[in-house]
Amino acid sequence: MADIVQGFRQALTDLLMPELRDIKGELKAPRAEMTGRLDTLAAKIDGQNTKFDAQNTKFESAFHSLQLALENATLRGDRETAREIADLRERLTRVESKLDSRALPQ
Repeated sequence: MADIVQGFRQALTDLLMPELRDIKGELKAPRAEMTGRLDTLAAKIDGQNTKFDAQNTKFESAFHSLQLALENATLRGDRETAREIADLRERLTRVESKLDSRALPQ
């Protein structure tokens, strides 16, 4: 009985092994094609990442420039406000001195 089972296994192996080898060979071509396509896709994604990184750097630079411009404008505004306050103080001092000079003779 063991010889019959062993003979059957051998016959089955003899019949199936060539088919399995053929199928394995047929699968190599699509696998290689898919690998090539995946490599191409990965290269495209890397290219897009490089473009995004460059764009991000441009945005960061532009944002930094705008931030500096805003800070400079604020500083200029603060200086102009300080000058206006100083001018108003001078005018107030002159008005007060005129009022004081008019009030003294009475």
